[in-house]
Amino acid sequence: MKIKGRLTRAERNWILYDVANSSYGLIIMTTIMPLYYKGYIAGDVDTAVSTADWGFANSAAGLAVALLAPFLGAIADVKGNKKVFLGSFLGLGIVATAALSFTAPGMRLLTLIIYATSLIAFTGSCVFYDAMLVDVTSPKRMDWISGAGYAWGYVGGGIPYIFCMGLMALGGLVGLKTMAVKSSFVITALWWLAFSLPVLWGVRQKYALSRQRGTVADALCNLWTTVKKIRYYRNVALFLPAYFLYIDGVDTIIQMAVPYGRDIGLTDTLLMLTVLGLQFLAFPFALLYGRLAVVYSARRML
Repeated sequence: MKIKGRLTRAERNWILYDVANSSYGLIIMTTIMPLYYKGYIAGDVDTAVSTADWGFANSAAGLAVALLAPFLGAIADVKGNKKVFLGSFLGLGIVATAALSFTAPGMRLLTLIIYATSLIAFTGSCVFYDAMLVDVTSPKRMDWISGAGYAWGYVGGGIPYIFCMGLMALGGLVGLKTMAVKSSFVITALWWLAFSLPVLWGVRQKYALSRQRGTVADALCNLWTTVKKIRYYRNVALFLPAYFLYIDGVDTIIQMAVPYGRDIGLTDTLLMLTVLGLQFLAFPFALLYGRLAVVYSARRML
């Protein structure tokens, strides 16, 4: 099966949000922020304790999203609400990310609370961003567009990451490394904001439950209906728990690899360069798998 036609404007705008939020995933969730927390904020405590703290913060944020997502997703099914929730979580995430630059040594709990807030907002925005894929493309093009989003997200996260690494190297030479690290949080927030504007302004929600108002009662009714009927949809019933177990493992690796690497003696430079290399290794293969999924199906490629 061939993919016909170039990217539409709506498809490009949707892909650009992956370019936007991947800066958060790489700089805040995976590399610079974990190193900053362990080496600067919690530098006076045992490394095992600081790593455990980081794990608990990630777990708490994940649990909060797991509890909120079904409820918010039901409300977002109402006409026009997807973009409202996307923008709300996006705004909260950007503010919390920038606020990390005001943290200081000894502020362990406050730093973790701000970080967990930013992570909840980031993950929440992804829920509604992913849900908008059906609004920007056709079913036949979804695998290709999704793969393109992932691919350009790796590049989009890598560009500000390289800039922040250069800023940190320069800061280390002139004795302002901590200031450079804090500046990277502001850079991440600004990058996230700038590349989010196209999806907020240029994508419309096409599919919705227009008869409902999006109230709490509507959301609860939708959830209960889904629970009652899910047994009739075997693929959905199998997919949801399988995906939950799969993605939880993936997220754990992403969020904890650098802290664990630091604990076993790997240098910060080595860890950051390794993660950078993975970004550009993943780019062509995300595109490739998106294309192959069109030919052989997403399930077979998975």
